[in-house]
Order: sequence, then C-alpha cells, then structure tokens
Amino acid sequence: MIRRKYMRTRQLQPGMKVDHPVVDRIGRVLVARGAELDRYMIDSMIKMGIMDVYIQEGEDDTGEVEISPAAQKNIERLHKEDRAKVNLSDSVRKRVAEGIQTVYNNWIRENWQVRQM
Repeated sequence: MIRRKYMRTRQLQPGMKVDHPVVDRIGRVLVARGAELDRYMIDSMIKMGIMDVYIQEGEDDTGEVEISPAAQKNIERLHKEDRAKVNLSDSVRKRVAEGIQTVYNNWIRENWQVRQM
C-alpha cells in the first residue's frame, strides 16, 4: 500500500518518489508525480526555495485481483454484448460508402469553386 508522507526538502534522499507534483510559483510542473528523486533534483528544489514535498512510501499493490469462481460465473451471466455494435450487410456498407464519397466530392467541388472566385 502506498502512503503519502510530507517531508522537508532537506530531509529528502535520492531514490524517493514524489507523490504530488512539485510546481513553481506560476504553476509550472518542476517534478512530476511518481518521479524518482536524485541529488541534482533535491539540490535544485532547495535552491529554488521549495521547502516541503509529498513523498510516496510503500509499494503499489495494484496487481491483478483474484476473482472467485462464483463471481466469475456471475460476471459471465450478467455480461451483455454492446448493442451499439451492429453488423451491416455488404449492400448497406456499399450504399453508405457511396453516400460519404458523394458528400466529400460535393464539398471539394464547392470549396474549389469558392477559391477560384
């Protein structure tokens, strides 16, 4: 489990991970969340007057969760296919493609005429 710890910049050690982005006075991100600190970054923050930062402690445990067989069976029972996905026949696909091509050709012809004027 990851925990957040508020630390003084002078107490930071290389290898620690930032839990909250470090920003300057006008809002620019200097150190992104999750970045691993090195000595140069720590010294730069001290020179810029950044006094405190949030650090991540612990390991991320967002691995795969095991699902019981009963839960898996329930998921399969409740799963529905996406109704928005439809299967079009070849003739419908051809008519749609022709319609789109006609609209595209008309648009090009109209814009070409306007440019020539």
